[in-house]
Order: sequence, then C-alpha cells, then structure tokens
Amino acid sequence: ISRDRAEAARAAAATAEAEAAALADRVRAAGAEKDALQAEIAKARATLDRLRQDTEAATRMRDQARAEADTAMADGRARAATLVEEARAMAEEREQAAEARVAGLEARATRLAADIEAARRLLPDASQTGTGTSGPETPAAAAVMAPSPPAPGARPAYRAGPAPSGDAVARAVAAAPGLQEASPAERAELERLLGEGMCAPDALRTVFGGINRQTLVSLIRGLGRC
Repeated sequence: ISRDRAEAARAAAATAEAEAAALADRVRAAGAEKDALQAEIAKARATLDRLRQDTEAATRMRDQARAEADTAMADGRARAATLVEEARAMAEEREQAAEARVAGLEARATRLAADIEAARRLLPDASQTGTGTSGPETPAAAAVMAPSPPAPGARPAYRAGPAPSGDAVARAVAAAPGLQEASPAERAELERLLGEGMCAPDALRTVFGGINRQTLVSLIRGLGRC
C-alpha cells in the first residue's frame, strides 16, 4: 500500500510539475507580449507627439494666413482660411484617433499585466501540489478554491475581443474539473459571467471567492486566454 501511495504521489508531483512548467511558459509568453505592447505604445505616443506638433504648426499657418489675408482680396482671404481650417481639422482628427489608440493599448497592457500576475500567483500552488503522502485526494478537496483576493480597487478584466458563445461556455464549464460540487446557481452565474466576456480568473474569483488551478486551466483551454 505504501508503495502504491508513493507511486501515486510521484505521478501527482510529475503532473503538477508539468502544469507548473506550462504556466511558467505562459507567463514568459505573456511577458513577451506585454513588452511588445509597451513598444507599440511608445511608438503610438511618438506618433501622437508628431501629430500634436503638426496641429501646432497648422495653427501657426492659420494665424499667418489670416495675417496675410488681411492685405489680400476678400475671396483670397476666405479661400486661405478654408484651406488652413481643413488642414487643422484633419490634424485634430488624426490626433484624436492616435489618443484613442494609445488608451486602448494601455488598457490592453493593464489587462495583460493582471493576467500575468494571476498566473504567477498560481505557480507556487502548482509546485507544491502532490507532495503529500497522507492519502489520496478526495473530490471535495479537489474542488476547494485557493484564496486569491483581488487587488484593492481592481475591476474584473474582460476580453478585448468578442465574448465566447453560450454553447462554448456551457461545454467549457461542463468539462472543467473542480465544479462538480458547485451548486446549479453557482454554475449558472459562472456561465453568465464567462458569456459576458469576463476573464476566467476573475469569473472564478467572483463566484467562488478564489481560484481552483485545475478549473482555471481547463476553462482557459476551452475558451482561450483573454
């Protein structure tokens, strides 16, 4: 019996190590994506600065054109002012579009940083799973959610793209381990949040007050990463 328990413990430890390695790979990939996003944000900011300079130059041109138009004919003044105003309006539109892009990139980078932090918090749990030899784990114990409180003032993260379909959410929840002991109301609430596009870590934390690592990995496998 002791040898069987030892074999089971070694198998559980190997599984936990493999899962921890997969999580670590995800953290590294997410970190690389975050770095790329930060580079893109820097590039967008540089574009925004150039556009602001263009706007200022257009304003100076407008003032100069108005000064020159004072000595010209009425039609010439009107034409010059119209052309300069059109150029200034175009520059302002481009500036606004660049500002919106920077804001979107920064929001995406913030969500990615939150996902990275959530994955890093899971790694210590994964490395310790399966090290005990006191006996086999019961289904009730496997369903326990590890406490993972959100940061003060943090809001739940949502997908940047379209939310998954109701059928996809139902299949992912049905296949996820650790939810067998959840009540119908809890499962329904989890499906609702996932269907609205809430990221799996925050959806689990909202419904259960914590995150079951195996449940999270299964949901991400079924629905994709935010």
